[in-house]
Amino acid sequence: MDLFQQNLARNLASLDSTTALASTLMPYSIMSSFGEVVVGGALFAAVACFVPLLGRLTVRTARAPRRIAGRLWSRLIDRLIPHGVTSRIDAFCEPARLDKWLAARTAGTGNPLLDGDIRAAANATWPEDRYRWLYRNIPDDLVRPPTWDGRLPGGIPVTWLAWRHLTIDAISTIARTQIQRSVRYSAGMAVVFAAAALLSVCLTGLHSALPYPDWARSGELHALIPQIAWYADAIITTAVSAAGTLGLALLAAAVMAPGLALFNVVRGLQSYFARASSALATPTRDAIVAYKNRADIRATEQEAYARQVDLALMNPDAPVIKVGVATGIARARGSMRSPGVGQDVALDAESIRQHVIVFGGTGEGKTRAFLQPMARRIFGATWDKPTDGTPPRRIGGYITDGKGVLYKDLISLPELAGRGDLRVLGTDDGHYGVNLVAGMTPLEVATMLKTVSAQVIGEKEDVFWSEQASIIVYHSAVIASVLEKIVPLPESAKEPDAAEVDDAVSDASASWEDLLSSGDFDEPPAAQPAAAEGADQGDDSDDSDATWKNFRPWSLQGIAHLATNPDALDAAFRRIAAHGKLIADSGKDQELGDLINSREVAISGDYALGEWKKMAQDTRSGIIANVSSVTGKFSGAPPVAARFASGLLPPDQITDVDYALNGGILAVAIGESEWGTVGQVVAVWLKTRLFIAARKRQIADPEAAKRQSVALLVDEFQMLATKGGSESDAEFFNIARSTGVFMVAATQGLPSLQKRLGEKHTQDLLNNLRTKVCLRIEEQETLEYFQKMAGETLRGLVVDDEYFETQGQREIEFPDLPVPFLTGAEQISLRPAQPGLETHQMRPLKRFDPRFILRYYANKHSDNADAVTGSIKDAYWRQEDKEREMRGHGVENKPLFTATDIKQGSNFALAYVQRAGGHTIDVIDLAA
Repeated sequence: MDLFQQNLARNLASLDSTTALASTLMPYSIMSSFGEVVVGGALFAAVACFVPLLGRLTVRTARAPRRIAGRLWSRLIDRLIPHGVTSRIDAFCEPARLDKWLAARTAGTGNPLLDGDIRAAANATWPEDRYRWLYRNIPDDLVRPPTWDGRLPGGIPVTWLAWRHLTIDAISTIARTQIQRSVRYSAGMAVVFAAAALLSVCLTGLHSALPYPDWARSGELHALIPQIAWYADAIITTAVSAAGTLGLALLAAAVMAPGLALFNVVRGLQSYFARASSALATPTRDAIVAYKNRADIRATEQEAYARQVDLALMNPDAPVIKVGVATGIARARGSMRSPGVGQDVALDAESIRQHVIVFGGTGEGKTRAFLQPMARRIFGATWDKPTDGTPPRRIGGYITDGKGVLYKDLISLPELAGRGDLRVLGTDDGHYGVNLVAGMTPLEVATMLKTVSAQVIGEKEDVFWSEQASIIVYHSAVIASVLEKIVPLPESAKEPDAAEVDDAVSDASASWEDLLSSGDFDEPPAAQPAAAEGADQGDDSDDSDATWKNFRPWSLQGIAHLATNPDALDAAFRRIAAHGKLIADSGKDQELGDLINSREVAISGDYALGEWKKMAQDTRSGIIANVSSVTGKFSGAPPVAARFASGLLPPDQITDVDYALNGGILAVAIGESEWGTVGQVVAVWLKTRLFIAARKRQIADPEAAKRQSVALLVDEFQMLATKGGSESDAEFFNIARSTGVFMVAATQGLPSLQKRLGEKHTQDLLNNLRTKVCLRIEEQETLEYFQKMAGETLRGLVVDDEYFETQGQREIEFPDLPVPFLTGAEQISLRPAQPGLETHQMRPLKRFDPRFILRYYANKHSDNADAVTGSIKDAYWRQEDKEREMRGHGVENKPLFTATDIKQGSNFALAYVQRAGGHTIDVIDLAA
């Protein structure tokens, strides 16, 4: 085909030069082919666009008569049914009225369920004394699905729960719709019957009981009267017959309507009930295998859960602290006391006092996803509701971490910032400080230094050096505690009423100088004149008053100064001895004199002047090095030393840890990130100081711990954890609950704690931290710890689509949700329906498969009846074998969670949470 009507070979000579040139560059044969393709494509596109449109138009046109007929028929039925009938049906099927009607019809039956006594009906099936938790108003976070090992309590199939869908609203909607449809159907049948009756009359024609008078039509008579009489009789007879037939048709339709309505209402209810039971009828292996296998422990588990509910309801007004939202994985794997999907996982006021710890890798969100939300919920909760109308008591708070940065993430939270009682211990303007040894005894100081040393520099295998360091610190602290009462305060730190103290110190200085010059320590010399004192003070003694201008004797620097400088310790004790002689001679300040002459001071003096002074130089140097490893670096951090280790801080800048014990919020802004070892020493010391203060409060006023709790929020806990001594973390949390202090801590992994505490102490500590949460972490030992703690459940492999492992899995994949009362596809049927509703039984694990059953046939000589029977038996046996295989396929005790489950990340964490004397375990969403 040549669409362009040209032939290059035939007409080339007739073309002008321009055309010839164009033809040379682009041959017309190519243009011709291209044009055919373009035209063909356009036609195809037009057909492709037009044919579907034409098809839709054809379909709509073909359906138009049906739609028109349907609308006309619907309007005809609407006209035939009186409006009063429709209104009465609607009024009768109103839920309230229908409920009363049903109650009246079922009254006096003796069935508590039909009588509306639901509690009595439930008590008949589940006695309250055995299943009491079913009758309690359980807190939302403790509510558990009613299924237990795949069945309801008492072994009742879960399909029984389908009755909850049969509400008065469902009955009302189905009854109204089906009755209205049945009436319309009956009206339509009335029209059909009437039309058939009229058609029958029309086909029969005029008829009469009298014979037609043919004789009256003869040509001879032409009598009209007989003919008229016959036609009149025929018309009357036909009309009466037609009326009777039509009346019977209408009567038949009217009589049919109630029965038709009843059958179709029953059928609608049965259809709805079957759809509502569909999810519950799905087979699960736990209902068949686990229910029987766990019969020995189930009653104990249920009683434990009942007691947990009882304990939770003992104090319903106590705060409930949300931790996260459950994913339902543990329940889906057979842990019956674990929460369902989307349920809150929470701590109560008593359980959080059993302490919380969260593990997670670096940057996993321990602060953002856990500590911050927990802080908001803890400090935003109402912990005490006084009955006398006074404001609720606010919980105290202590915020610390190894780096000294946690306070920045927490103090800006509205629940903390809005309280107005938040203070920060730090070195910035507006921050507070405290003398680390204030209020402590020498023994506590020595123990504390040993504890801090083990945390900061680690514990050595040879404990000789740490023990000896602790001993010299103790004796130095004893001497420093007495010297603190003798050495005058610097001018900048003097109290307004210190004049008498200055006079006493001046007198003591003279006696001390005389003691030094005499060299006789058995009997302290008498006081010398003041002039001699002034002369002697010119001596460049290491223990002169100038030494104490930078720090007080009873301070961490002061004690370290004595412990690491033998000459200073020697001189300090001599000064104390001289002051004691002065007091003995003057008879003044007898209380200080008694302290100087106490056995404790005497023992420390003997150690300082005897064993310590005579100790080998190398040994003493090693001991001093142990002390200096903790205290020596304070000189390199003057702001920290001034606030926490000098003892010279003005009273208005001091806030001690008991501020938190009294209900305030105290945050620590000192840590390793800015101040290195010194910052870590201060952070550890302050935390341990809190423990000491809490124990002292418990001894002095046991009721105070019950009245006022303190939330200890700790990040990077491995940098602060201590062992050794009753105030260390390894020991304190044995009794922390009774002191009113509870901890919410975050750390990295088990090895980081074991490095600081050792394996045994770490395990002991974790036993006291009852709630444990694990964010994503790659460290294997931590993963194995949580995997073992979660335990095992009986599970198998699910390799077929027709069933689930547990009801928990079924609840996730195929939940029992409300279904539409009507699908819209219901048809009014003339078939009768047996009234009554029954719950559907759970389907078998494997459905019966009839595909391979032979069809029966027979001929003159034989049949295949035996073969058909054999195929039926084979089909049943195949079904039984398959179901037996599905029941036991891979069933064994398997870990509830694996390492892969724990390493989900994205704020998902494995949580083992204490609640009302029990526990909750599941993978939870911390961000929900």
